Amino acid sequence: MSSWLTLVKIEPALLGELRERADPVGELLGTRGRGGDGDAHGEDYRSLCGVAEGRAEVEEGTADWTAVYPALARAVGDGGGAGEVLDPGDGTAFLLTPEEVARVAAGLADEGWIRFLDIALFYVAAAAEGRAVFGQVN
Repeated sequence: MSSWLTLVKIEPALLGELRERADPVGELLGTRGRGGDGDAHGEDYRSLCGVAEGRAEVEEGTADWTAVYPALARAVGDGGGAGEVLDPGDGTAFLLTPEEVARVAAGLADEGWIRFLDIALFYVAAAAEGRAVFGQVN
């Protein structure tokens, strides 16, 4: 069974408002659309983690990919550090400020994910636009 990761680029002014919503992802996708504007990104969370785990095993000899690739862990809402974790009731949700998004984007580039993961390109675009990111795994 898979878990789905959904990321949405948002204006920083919405950060406070999202903390009060029961279904932030549903509302964001419903009101701002999934469209071709690149404001939303989704993928199978477990498959993404599997890729990271396999790479960590090959490159570093460990399956603890969150320690080897902390920027990717942060990008999917895992690991400690920056960001705010929310509990909307149906999955793990998190918010990243524009500053945190910029750090994640730079970290993803440093970790070598830009070449082959769409999530890395999503974060690079969000950072370039000065946007915050809301994410949820369910």
